[in-house]
Amino acid sequence: TGVMQLMELLPAINSAANPIRLQFMMHKLARLTTPLWLVFVALASLGAALLIALRAPLLFVSAAIAVAIVVALVPALRRKLFGLAAWSFSLQLATIRALRNGRKGRWTVWPGQSK
Repeated sequence: TGVMQLMELLPAINSAANPIRLQFMMHKLARLTTPLWLVFVALASLGAALLIALRAPLLFVSAAIAVAIVVALVPALRRKLFGLAAWSFSLQLATIRALRNGRKGRWTVWPGQSK
C-alpha cells in the first residue's frame, strides 16, 4: 500500500528524470506482480507434471507415491512443508490486499493509525 501511496503523492518518482527510477521499478513495483507470476509458475508446473504423467505414467505415479509416503512418515517434514506453504500463501495474499488498498486509495491500513 505504501508503494502505491508513494506513487500517488510523489509522481516524480516514476519520471524519466529520476536517477533511481529503474531501481524503484524493479525493487518495488515488480515485487507487486509476484502473485501473478506465482500463478503462471503454478500453471506451468501443472502442465509439466501432466506431460510427464502422460508420457511416463508409472514413473509419475511412483514419484507421487514416494513423496506422499515420505511426507506421511516424517511429521516434522510435513509440519515444515505446510508451514512454508501457509507462509508463502499469506505473503501473496498480503501483496494482493496491499494492491487493492492502494487502488482504492485506502492509506490508513495499520491498526490505530489516524486518518
